[in-house]
Amino acid sequence: MIAETCQLDFKETYEIRSGVAHMRGVMSRVPGDTRTEQRRRLLFRTIQAEALARYCLANFLGRETLWPYFYDDAAIDAFWKLPELKRRNAWGSKLELIGVSR
Repeated sequence: MIAETCQLDFKETYEIRSGVAHMRGVMSRVPGDTRTEQRRRLLFRTIQAEALARYCLANFLGRETLWPYFYDDAAIDAFWKLPELKRRNAWGSKLELIGVSR
């Protein structure tokens, strides 16, 4: 359930990013019945995106054992082809985003 919720949250974040990248405006892809709801949702997604970015950078920079997995495109592809348990063990603790609102 949590994984599905996070997947939906990040899909929504990606849609918002696409609105910006394709010059349709940031609010064009933000769900909400009112402008206030849209702004609240956008702020929440921004905070989540920042938390994810900080987590990934801190985890990667703080774990030198990860560096060889991301040396080049071939190493990255090999990392994603590892069995899930091996990938999880290499990456370390996962990020828990709390307060996800639907």
